[in-house]
Amino acid sequence: MTYPGMGSCIAVGARLAACILLAASAHAVPVTLTYKAPDAVRVYVAGTFNSWSSSALAMAKGDNGLWTAKLDLEPGSYQYKFVVDGKWMSDPNAGTPVPPDGNSALWIAPDGSMPEHKRGDGKIVAFAVKHQGMDLLKVNRTHARFTVHTGAEDVDSVSMYLGPKHPAGSTEFDYAVETPLKRIGFDGTTEAWAVTAPVRGQMDYAFILRDGQSRWTFGADGLVADPRPDGGGYRPFEVNMDSLSLFETPAWAKDTVWYQVFPERFFNGDKSNDRKPPVGVPNWEAPLATVSDNPNSHYWGGDLKGIIDKLPYIKALGANGIYLNPIFLGPDSHKYATTDYLKVDPDFGDEATLKALCDKAHKLGMRVMLDGVFNHTSVYNPMFQDILKNQEKSKYAKWYRITSFPVLDPLTHYQGRGERDIPYEGWAGLKWMPRLNPDNPDCAAYILKVATYWIERCRIDGWRLDVANEVPHDFWVKFRSAVKGTKKDSLIVGEIWDNATPWLQGDQFDSVMNYRFRGAVLDFFARGRSDAALFVAALNTLNIQYPPQSTVVMYNLLGSHDVPRLMNECGGDERKAALATVFQMTSPGAPAVYYGDENGMAGGGDPWNRAPMVWDDKKWNSSLRETFKRAIALRRASPALRSSDTDTLVAPEGGRFAAFLRGTPRDAGSLITAFNASDMEQIVSVPVTKLSASAKWKDVWNGGDVSVTNEHLSLKLAPWSAAVLTPMR
Repeated sequence: MTYPGMGSCIAVGARLAACILLAASAHAVPVTLTYKAPDAVRVYVAGTFNSWSSSALAMAKGDNGLWTAKLDLEPGSYQYKFVVDGKWMSDPNAGTPVPPDGNSALWIAPDGSMPEHKRGDGKIVAFAVKHQGMDLLKVNRTHARFTVHTGAEDVDSVSMYLGPKHPAGSTEFDYAVETPLKRIGFDGTTEAWAVTAPVRGQMDYAFILRDGQSRWTFGADGLVADPRPDGGGYRPFEVNMDSLSLFETPAWAKDTVWYQVFPERFFNGDKSNDRKPPVGVPNWEAPLATVSDNPNSHYWGGDLKGIIDKLPYIKALGANGIYLNPIFLGPDSHKYATTDYLKVDPDFGDEATLKALCDKAHKLGMRVMLDGVFNHTSVYNPMFQDILKNQEKSKYAKWYRITSFPVLDPLTHYQGRGERDIPYEGWAGLKWMPRLNPDNPDCAAYILKVATYWIERCRIDGWRLDVANEVPHDFWVKFRSAVKGTKKDSLIVGEIWDNATPWLQGDQFDSVMNYRFRGAVLDFFARGRSDAALFVAALNTLNIQYPPQSTVVMYNLLGSHDVPRLMNECGGDERKAALATVFQMTSPGAPAVYYGDENGMAGGGDPWNRAPMVWDDKKWNSSLRETFKRAIALRRASPALRSSDTDTLVAPEGGRFAAFLRGTPRDAGSLITAFNASDMEQIVSVPVTKLSASAKWKDVWNGGDVSVTNEHLSLKLAPWSAAVLTPMR
């Protein structure tokens, strides 16, 4: 990277680095980002400055393969990555990447105004103090969450004045009525402080920041030293509870444990729709490696009837939600290239079979979520075929992202490296999956018709949206309106691998596939890449960035069809897989199990993670399966484990153990969860003074009681073990 003016890198917090830019004014600063990739075809830069759009800001290729992008950014902190031929890459010149996503961090400061980030020094990084957008969030009909951001490790405490609306011209605050804010974590360059408080009608509020012996008030006039040098007062922020829109997510979703099914490989319930050899594999137990080429081009015969037959199995595990990979007509076993969105693929059954599946699932108290692939289609889709026939005169010519005409038949053209020259945008540059253009009103209307059709006809409970980051935001706003208008409590889950904040504003998605959660959990429990402090920092980042309504319904996965299986990530170590699962099931969000992971199935990345489900229980890992069942049952029995309330009690730097409060202090239903992700026994001292007056806590995971001594619980945790404690009355 190159910067105007003077640049330097300083430590932010104990573990992270951020780049500080000193510019000539407090207005927008010109910034040049560079990335060297001589062999790349397309490079984009995406970040918090452009809603993480993977295609909005193209970089220009220069000499020696150096790609360049010029931006004008206001002073503040940003995170970003480069998108190199579809792959997301950190900036190698930007210092230590920020967990949990490995993003690069960027600071832009006004000239000469960058004091050191240090608690207790009586100084403050004024331009880092922010309160905007989702920082004021209506969480229910009586309460709102107030959040303010400061520079990392820059202030000692934050509190808030919240009271009746002042008379016009009045600027006096009653500082005797202050509500403390809780530090909920940091995102690499800043930290967030938040509180949820009751709000009635119109009210005024302002934040009070303290550091050392100094105090500031942050209101509508910005940050002002207190007492103000000119003797004046302060103009507060204003909130009108009645005018705040309420971001509601489906109430049922927070109580759901998802079970993901890859339909073609789950169970063959209907032999009549099986493919014939050589693409059809007659032996269900035939390993993937025994087929002649890519296993994704072969069919083992799994179908919707097979899922219906195995609903009792899923229910017995404890899961009460099913997410199905695509089931609509398409040329591949995975069905991610759609030929007809309004037809269930005959490989799986028909519309009546899907309706029967939804009906039976609902009778068993289970929900069904389908996969919506609305970014691209198959080249065999009649709409794209019409373009091949009629070219620019086709009624569908603007339904796709066509860059030039003529468009030749991809079956016979654009071979090998020539695929790079396709005159249309393809998903990941592939000619077989031409991208749709929902900016076109007719195309958008068609997709919305598809979305509502399956809700109306089969009463599906929600949509998981494939590569959702590649579809324009304004279309997803329309999508939410159409889906919620058809069935209000439908769930909308987007596939977003990085920071999903732009999609979780209350106008688009309820939830996303939480790969960031997966990364943080596996880095700590499976890969050993982070200590307890970095693990908690990654979790806190998610807590900062996502509203609590989304947090409680977040699709928290450890495995999926796009990543190596859990046992592979754990190096085949059952203890690691079990401990990661217990943490998953006791964390905020809706946990998800990828079919077979509960029994210890192994498999690397695509296609090796898509093996036929093993139904011979003699080949199951019975102890791991029992851990899944017990952890799911514990979650479903405890309201605290299904809430967004969580607090870190113990997480030392360099440590391999951590403890958390789930629920709120003094709540009779609160629990303490503790984890030892090491080969050594750990004695963990957990402070409980503010949690409960109980002298004893019961370990509901292992059995037995733990006594309080000197206001602490002393837990003895065996290697790779967990404890779940509840106060005894």
